[in-house]
Amino acid sequence: MEAAQANVLTAEINLSYTVISAPIDGVAGKSNFWQGALISRVPITF
Repeated sequence: MEAAQANVLTAEINLSYTVISAPIDGVAGKSNFWQGALISRVPITF
């Protein structure tokens, strides 16, 4: 039981160091993509 509590404490400490930031400012609008869509840096031509 002590090992599990130590693991939880370690996870909480690690989480406290986490910073989540967005690459841009603003509010997300409508997405042109959907779940399961193939996203690539290179345009796909048919």
